[in-house]
Amino acid sequence: MEFATTTELNQHTNNVLRRVLEDKEDIVLTKNGKPVAMIIPTNGDDIEEHILIKYLGLNKTPTKKEIAEGKPAKDIFAELKKSRKS
Repeated sequence: MEFATTTELNQHTNNVLRRVLEDKEDIVLTKNGKPVAMIIPTNGDDIEEHILIKYLGLNKTPTKKEIAEGKPAKDIFAELKKSRKS
């Protein structure tokens, strides 16, 4: 994991993004020495996975079998609610 200041991002956006894209490293953005955000590499295919994990609280990545079976959304949300309670 690497660090960059918000000033560095503002002044050298292309260089910061190149570090993310080429090195495949997360970059923690800091402001006044404190972490405020992260930039994470993506190939575009894993955006949905990131959203499920981060914003819906899904604690695991769905398996290929679960995806192929087309698990209904109601079942996924039931699992999410259950995982949040535990």
